[in-house]
Amino acid sequence: MRLSDIVHMAGDYVVLGIGAVVAAALILGLGYGLVYRKAMKGTRTFSKVQLLFAALFLIYLVVLAGATFLGRAGIGYGGLSGQGLFRSYLDAWQHFSTVEWRNLILNICLFIPMGILLPLVFPGMRRFFKVYLTGFLVTVFIELFQKISGRGVMEADDILNNTVGTMIGYGLVMLVLLGIASAGKKNNQQKPMKTIRNGICLQLPLIFTAAAFLLIFTIYNQKELGNLAYRQILPVNMEGVTVESKITFSDQTQNTWIYRTKTGSRQDADQMAESFFTALNTEIDETRTDPYDESVLYWSADGKYSFWVHYAGMTWEFTDFDLLETESATELSGEEAAQLLGSYSVNLPAGAALEADGTDSYRIKARPSADGSSTFGGEFRCELTKDGKVKSINNHLITYTPYRSCGIVSEQQAYEKLQQGYFNDPGEVLRITVLGVDMELAMDSKGYAQPVYRFEVRMDGSGEQEIVIPALERQTGEDAIE
Repeated sequence: MRLSDIVHMAGDYVVLGIGAVVAAALILGLGYGLVYRKAMKGTRTFSKVQLLFAALFLIYLVVLAGATFLGRAGIGYGGLSGQGLFRSYLDAWQHFSTVEWRNLILNICLFIPMGILLPLVFPGMRRFFKVYLTGFLVTVFIELFQKISGRGVMEADDILNNTVGTMIGYGLVMLVLLGIASAGKKNNQQKPMKTIRNGICLQLPLIFTAAAFLLIFTIYNQKELGNLAYRQILPVNMEGVTVESKITFSDQTQNTWIYRTKTGSRQDADQMAESFFTALNTEIDETRTDPYDESVLYWSADGKYSFWVHYAGMTWEFTDFDLLETESATELSGEEAAQLLGSYSVNLPAGAALEADGTDSYRIKARPSADGSSTFGGEFRCELTKDGKVKSINNHLITYTPYRSCGIVSEQQAYEKLQQGYFNDPGEVLRITVLGVDMELAMDSKGYAQPVYRFEVRMDGSGEQEIVIPALERQTGEDAIE
């Protein structure tokens, strides 16, 4: 979910929360005035500040319910559970995706208001263990409800993050309350130092959390290369799993190349979309441009075309919605199809040849070479009409520029990593049969293409699948090309 979508959803639930406050005020106000004050002759009153904090707390609870399960109706997770403590952090480290880190931080921030408002609404809950325990129990209830109802995934990391958020919020509000209390007792000379010590202790959750994230991002920024999604820090459980091979593996290590790939920006995407639409005698409809975290979707001013650009590798997709129902052309040669694409200002890489794939499309599928020369790889697919127009294009071809040479592990060493379980969890499986192995390039989180071994396997006798094992021996080296 995009940040703008999260903000929009939160705004909707804030409005709903305000409605709940108004309804509660009417009901409780009538009960207080007619029953408590008149019938029961009660004398207790509430200050405006108390009522304000109570209203804010009710609004927060509505937003919390919306974020954790009300807004997830119909998703149907089926009562799934996560994979253990810190699993989401390991996944975020492997992909080093802005979205994953943002979600972890938002999970912490979601419960900061809980820690702030509990001591303000309920003065009897100003002891840290009461607030910490309440935050923990609330998030456990939410996770259990998600598991039972199927409206989310029960994860230990959510419980951890939410509890930490409660602790941070409590520390912040108590720092303010301690400061106010200390200012009101000027005659006690020992109070200021005690207040400072208590205030610092209450900020330890915030300090440790900020330090942990700072350390993670500092280590990542100091790394030469990015992280590979295929590089597993912890192995999957291989107990009871038989791994066998139909082929023999080389035990020779060798050198190959790491490549750079282009990672674009929003400005680069804007220029690409503007150029493409100009070739079609139209322009971008700025009111419909839809930015995502790692891509952006454009629409033409006449509403006929969409153009979706992905920053990683600057790959893109184009669709002409007026032509989707027209009959596709399959009788053109690859050269004729390439000429037709040229009229749309789409130029194919040198050496790339379009071929009909038997499914009303023409495509290029290429593996990048690993000889240290500039190369390209990926897939290009287009669908054309018989009257010489383009229905759609999926351009996932990526240009690779040599960066530096590197040492890689042997096929045998990679196979041993597979046997040990250092690959993406395949789920429940009893037998893995290796049918073949090849070397390819895989893009890391910093836009470098690293060598990997791609094992062709069959799991429990089912259809052919792939297991990818990183091949890089080290992340430092010479021969960098400037």
